[in-house]
Amino acid sequence: MKNLVQKISILSILTLVIISSACKTEEILLQIDNKKVPKAEFIRIYEKNNSSENKIDNKSIDEYLDLFTNFKLKVTEAENLGLDTTQAFVSELAGYRNQLSKPYLVDENVDQELVKEAYNRLKSDINASHILIKLGPNPSSEDTLKAYNKTLEIRERLLTGEDFEKLAKEFSDDPSAKSNGGDLNYFTGFQMVYPFESAAYQTKLGEISMPVRTRFGYHLIKVKDIRPARGKVQVAHIMIALPKNSPVNEVANAKKKIDNIYQEILEGKDFGEMAEKKSDDKSSAMKGGVMPMFGTGRMVPEFEQAAFNLKEIGDISKPVKTAFGWHLIKLVDKKGLAPIEEMEAEIKSKIAKDARSKQSRKVLINRLKIEYKLVENEESLTAFYTTLDSSILIGKWDGKSAEHLNNMLFSINKKKILQSDFTDYLVKKKSNERKTNFKDLVNKKYQLFVDEKILEYEEENLENKYQEFRLLMNEYHDGILLFELTDKMVWSKAVKDTSGLKEFFSNNGDKYSWNERVDASIYSIEIQAIDSVKISDSEFKAIYKNIVDKARKIAANRNRTAVCLDSAISLIKSNFNENVKLYVSLNEKKYSKGEKDIIDQISWKPGLSENIEKDGLVKFIFIYEVLEPEPKNLKEAKGIVTADYQNFLEEEWIKNLRNKYKIKVNEKVLETMK
Repeated sequence: MKNLVQKISILSILTLVIISSACKTEEILLQIDNKKVPKAEFIRIYEKNNSSENKIDNKSIDEYLDLFTNFKLKVTEAENLGLDTTQAFVSELAGYRNQLSKPYLVDENVDQELVKEAYNRLKSDINASHILIKLGPNPSSEDTLKAYNKTLEIRERLLTGEDFEKLAKEFSDDPSAKSNGGDLNYFTGFQMVYPFESAAYQTKLGEISMPVRTRFGYHLIKVKDIRPARGKVQVAHIMIALPKNSPVNEVANAKKKIDNIYQEILEGKDFGEMAEKKSDDKSSAMKGGVMPMFGTGRMVPEFEQAAFNLKEIGDISKPVKTAFGWHLIKLVDKKGLAPIEEMEAEIKSKIAKDARSKQSRKVLINRLKIEYKLVENEESLTAFYTTLDSSILIGKWDGKSAEHLNNMLFSINKKKILQSDFTDYLVKKKSNERKTNFKDLVNKKYQLFVDEKILEYEEENLENKYQEFRLLMNEYHDGILLFELTDKMVWSKAVKDTSGLKEFFSNNGDKYSWNERVDASIYSIEIQAIDSVKISDSEFKAIYKNIVDKARKIAANRNRTAVCLDSAISLIKSNFNENVKLYVSLNEKKYSKGEKDIIDQISWKPGLSENIEKDGLVKFIFIYEVLEPEPKNLKEAKGIVTADYQNFLEEEWIKNLRNKYKIKVNEKVLETMK
């Protein structure tokens, strides 16, 4: 896609932003051939581009109408040339439409509620344990009920007083439960799948949730603690690695190493330098041990607890043992939870990638089902239960067994969706659900099909339903057309039409001239003392003056034909003093007034200027010649000539369009706006 900003900015340049959608009952202000433009459209455009003014200025009405007419002529020409029917145009506009439609296909109120809900959850951390009864990705209704009942039975045992950890080790399908008894430690918002997170935050302290369904199966959640969020910390650490099940002597050696490092740091050794030299975490060692900022639930509990226990920036923990080895932890930074206004964009981004984003879509679909009077035919759906064969469970159904089905399945605003449409959907949406029965599969796919069709109907009717969307799409439609045709008729043509550009320059050459200029060289001399050499201020100044004086003599006597820039610089450097570093730069060209400050500071007469000292440098200028005003050649003026040629081409193009199309302005309607 071409640059959208560039295309749409064309409309701003022309002071045109919103495009027409004429209403039959509106007063018509302008007509180009058979295309009618209403008065309301023009007023909308004018007022948008004069938002700081309270009333329409009589003089500018005519100016705007003239610009507006030129714009409409170009769009009409583009359409008549068929530019709006090319595959490139259709694809590009469809791409923009896909992006622009997205905000209309969610429920805005739900989105805002989800942001508030997520932020409120981020305010606290929850410590919980869980028991998981696993379900496969496409379970049958029988398997689902069996798992639910099993979860419910375990809950009843817990409520009678049996130990949660013991039952988790016995029944949970979470592999880690065998060792941790279902303990999840602390977590906060966005760290668990959404249904699990919601259940955890809705369960009271000390209580056990009802069975919670996630994509993994059914869970029981016991909330053991709720604390205020601790925010985020950034730490540096030094790690002495200690693999699991290490021999006793290695355990002892690791502890001795970390204790020795800790002692050295207490005695004044730099933490970062010690991390670089001795930490076994090589990825952070090269950064002085510094790790990315993290919050609750991102590190193993022992490390996290030690990091958050550090109070002041720079504090260092005693040696901390984790499953990875021994650590020393230094606090680098600590931040609390930012205000919701600062976090809103981040939260929205996380919601978009999270299962909770489906909530907004679900609410919208339910609302649209009512709005569009969804009518369903249950008999048409049940016909599929006996029509399907086992091939659909392995993604190989071809739909032939349902070819006879062509009754209405449901309707949306009286638009009929047939059984054959659903058949095509089932064939297209391949399934691999061997454990699912036909009825469950059909019902699940049917709900997805209805949702898809509801959203599809809504998306197709956005222009009719929302005026702002229709106007925005018209803006993009006309903006793309205008860009394509203007590029062809003006911008690219001016660049590629070399003969036309030469002719234009030939006819207008007197417009492009140099003002008075100087042909000059700017010399810049800088010296610096070498660190290892001691030089007094007076000696340094004397060396500097000596080098500058020699450089001035070289500049005054330089023959530019024989001595080029690099040679002149080398010649000056040949006067180098070993006790200093010498830096020389030399720039020369023809300068105009206002082009270079230092050139404007001196008198414009041939010869050597006085020394100019600024920012620790000494500069001087040698003027070879003061040049009288003279015409530019095409190469020198090409940039401005090309821009003027583009303006010329556009003016000629508009003249031709005004001659080609019949333009009619309704003067009576125009007078009502003045």
